[in-house]
Amino acid sequence: MRLHEETLHTMSAPSSSIIPASHSLLDAKALGLLVERSFEIGAVRDCRLWRSFLNDVFRVQVGNQSWWLRVHPIDWRTREQTQIEVDAVTALRQDGAAVAAAISGRSGNRLLTIEAPEGIRTAVLFEDAAGLELDYFGPDGLRNATRYGRATAELHDACDRITMDQAYESIDLASTVLRPCELVAAYLNQSDRDDLERICARMIDHIDQYEALTSAFCHGDLNGSNIHFDLEAATVFDFDCCGWGWRTFELAAFARGVTWYGGPGATTQSLCKAFLEGYRSRRPLTDEDLALQPTMLLAQRLWVTALHLKSAVRLGSFYFGNDYAAKFVRWLRAWETTLSAAPRRIRLTTRR
Repeated sequence: MRLHEETLHTMSAPSSSIIPASHSLLDAKALGLLVERSFEIGAVRDCRLWRSFLNDVFRVQVGNQSWWLRVHPIDWRTREQTQIEVDAVTALRQDGAAVAAAISGRSGNRLLTIEAPEGIRTAVLFEDAAGLELDYFGPDGLRNATRYGRATAELHDACDRITMDQAYESIDLASTVLRPCELVAAYLNQSDRDDLERICARMIDHIDQYEALTSAFCHGDLNGSNIHFDLEAATVFDFDCCGWGWRTFELAAFARGVTWYGGPGATTQSLCKAFLEGYRSRRPLTDEDLALQPTMLLAQRLWVTALHLKSAVRLGSFYFGNDYAAKFVRWLRAWETTLSAAPRRIRLTTRR
C-alpha cells in the first residue's frame, strides 16, 4: 500500500523541468495592441489568428479595413532575408506594380521585433490585397487561368525594371532538386526512394542540357493563390519565397497548384496551357523555357513537398510525414509520363 501511495505522489508531483518552446502561438489581442502602437493605421478593433502554416498570419481590423500581420517562425527566415523581401516589395510598389505593400512603422522601419518564448521573431504588416482567389475548376476555369498568366507576365515586367541585391535566395538546381530530393528521400521506403532518385536523375539530365536558363528576380511561389483579382485588377502578395533564378521554374508554380489532386488529363493540361497562353499574350517566352515546363512542374512539386516536410516540426507530422512523402512519389510516378526525351543542348539568354 505504501508503494502505491508513493507512486501516486510521484506521478502527481509537478515537474521542475522547463521545456523550451520550438514554436509559440502569440496572443492575438497583445499583437493587436502592438500593431496599434507601432503603426499609424488607427485604432485596432480586432486582431485574430487567420492561419498558422509556414508563417503565423493574423488579420488586423481597423474600422472596415483589413491589414495582415505576418509573423515568421524563428527557423524560417532570418531578419536579413525578410528585409530583402520587404525592400523588393517596396521597390516594386514604388515602380507602380500592383503588389500588397509592406507598411512602414512609426519608427520608419517595416520590420517588427517580437520577443517570443522560443526567441526573437520578425513580423511585417501588409496592406490587404483587394479581391479574391480565382476558381480554376469551375465554368470560368480556363478564362481564370489565362488571367493569372497575364498577371504573372505583368509582374515579371515589373521585376525586370528594379535592381535587386544578389543576396536573395537562389532558385537553381541545388535549391529546387538536389536538396529537396535528399530531404524527401529520408521519409521513404526503399522502393519509393529508388523511384524518387531515378526520376530526379532524369529531371537533372533534362535541365543539364541547357547551358544558361533565363534568370531574373522571381516571386518564388506563384501557385495560383497568391494573386487576388478584383474584377480585372490583380494584386500580388506573399513574396516570402522570393529569390533570384530560373523563370521557367517560377512559371511552373501555377501548374503545381492545379495538378496536385489529379493525374495528367485534358482538364489540368488545358489549364496549364491557358495560363501559359495568357502569359505569352503579355510577354515573350522562349521556346527553351517553354520546353522545360513538364520538368519544372515535377521540380516545383518536389520543392514544395520538401518545404512542407522540413516544417513538420511546426505543421505536424499528421499532415506532413511519411504518408505525405509517399503520396508525393505516387503523384511523381503519374506525372513522369509527361516528360519528353531529354531536350537537345541549347544556350539560353540570361536576363539581368
